[in-house]
Amino acid sequence: MLQNHTFFKEKSYTFFSGPGHGWIEVPLKLAKLLELIKEISVYSYYDAKKEILFLEEDCDAPKFNKKFLEFFKVEPKIDFKNIENENFIRNLGRI
Repeated sequence: MLQNHTFFKEKSYTFFSGPGHGWIEVPLKLAKLLELIKEISVYSYYDAKKEILFLEEDCDAPKFNKKFLEFFKVEPKIDFKNIENENFIRNLGRI
């Protein structure tokens, strides 16, 4: 268990929206803290080098939002970023 949860509570999370789909970028450590790992679908992606998850907008992002709210008692801060090319996410490994 992480000693300092305040960092995750106060951090902003980026939602990448492309021409075909969207994903929210979440650190693996936070997903573990929220006990979200076992609930992530095959539609999300994982950057193993950076230990970052890209949670798919329809299935997994809502789960993240719900668990974040339950754990921290506030909604996550989300920054939106439009991307023209989704390949940097779609070329990552699946969960």
